[in-house]
Amino acid sequence: MRQAHIFYKDQLAGILTENDAGYEFRYFLEYLSMETARAVSLTLPLQEEAYTSPVLFPFFDGLIP
Repeated sequence: MRQAHIFYKDQLAGILTENDAGYEFRYFLEYLSMETARAVSLTLPLQEEAYTSPVLFPFFDGLIP
């Protein structure tokens, strides 16, 4: 299982996890409670529930050189 910390500007926003089922992205509750919290992508709006996908989310895939 691989994980990556996801930042929005200089703030730690969430964690991206690769597992046997695919991928999961979850915002940290501490980040969600901040008044300045913003979504890392329009396709991943702020929410407490985890996003799951069998393939890497297109937003993150687009960041890979």
